[in-house]
Amino acid sequence: MQEYYPADFAKVRKWVARGRWFPAGSSWEENDVDIPSTESLIRQILYGRQFFKKEFNTESHEYMLPDSFGFPASLPSVLAHCGIRGFSTQKLTWGSASGIPFNLGVWAGLDGGSVIAALNANDYNTQVKEDLSVSALWRERLNTNGSMSGVFADYQYYGVGDRGGAPPEESVQWVEKSATSTGAVRVVSAKADQLFCDLTDAQKARLPKYQGDLLLTEHLAGTLTSQAYLKRWNHMNENLADAAEKASVAAHLLGATPYPREKLSQAWKLVLGAQFHDILAGTSLPKCYEYSWNDEIIAMNCFASVLENAVGGVARAMNTQTKGIPLIVFNPLSIDREDVVEAELPAGSTGATVHDGNGNPVPTQVLSTEGAKRHLLFLAKAPSIGFTVYEASSGEALSRLPF
Repeated sequence: MQEYYPADFAKVRKWVARGRWFPAGSSWEENDVDIPSTESLIRQILYGRQFFKKEFNTESHEYMLPDSFGFPASLPSVLAHCGIRGFSTQKLTWGSASGIPFNLGVWAGLDGGSVIAALNANDYNTQVKEDLSVSALWRERLNTNGSMSGVFADYQYYGVGDRGGAPPEESVQWVEKSATSTGAVRVVSAKADQLFCDLTDAQKARLPKYQGDLLLTEHLAGTLTSQAYLKRWNHMNENLADAAEKASVAAHLLGATPYPREKLSQAWKLVLGAQFHDILAGTSLPKCYEYSWNDEIIAMNCFASVLENAVGGVARAMNTQTKGIPLIVFNPLSIDREDVVEAELPAGSTGATVHDGNGNPVPTQVLSTEGAKRHLLFLAKAPSIGFTVYEASSGEALSRLPF
């Protein structure tokens, strides 16, 4: 909206300021949470909350995922780490593999971090057609919740789901009537995070608790293998982004290159957008993927250029004096690593042997010679998040690699 319909976006800004429109969900995108890395999940919240604060001077305290296809056991730990207080979904009503643990309770992660969770928020297409303050169904639900915890509270979505748009006028009128009615149930028409913020820590401690995955019986399994190419590119971008950032920090600390904050952020936002719960999951229209593939490729090119520039900056500060051609190997992993490296030697090179920093030859294989260039594979070791120098020189390769 901000990019393509700026006049409408200006109206939204006014409505937010007047309290008529509430940004919700905390994340950059209503994303899938099964396939992305933990870094991606944290970035969703980081950029989402930054956007709300910058554009609307607001923040939300809940993670709203009505339609994601299952939720991993690690999610509450990630949300708690990011300062999120509540989580809500309606998806478990579509077929939960282990049932719905509770209507309102605490979902705890494996490290003890937790969020207040509304796991049975009713279908997102729910229409309100009665005075909820005298609803027998809601009295029963509240009594069920209260008997478990002493907290007589609950949470409900209503409106239009897949097609989008505002709730029907009739539903809005019934909610307004319910909120001003004198029935036994107190109805609050609220922002998405109000219940989670209103509940005290003492009340949270009394709520029923659940720890573990929340998986679906139908949607989840099929989406894990659908649109595999996009999933592959998402994974490649996550790895590239990690390597680019680590190398950029090293180059910045050495004074070699400025930290490319904006470039990394823009690339990340393209990746996070393609993690929308239908796009990455593989349930979007085919035409959608022409756009999301494009975003993934743009992001890959951006991360790769940042990585190349940063490694070049670090290399300029290293001792690369060798008799042959120096080859810089960067290991972005948090563990020491031994792996096969592919290198392209410049025109006019006769290198066929690669040596480590101590002058010892390492297994090398010439892949091809194209014109004046040579392509090599060699076995390299590099320390955790570290750089090392190898040397390519003339001579016969020590041994062929086993492929």
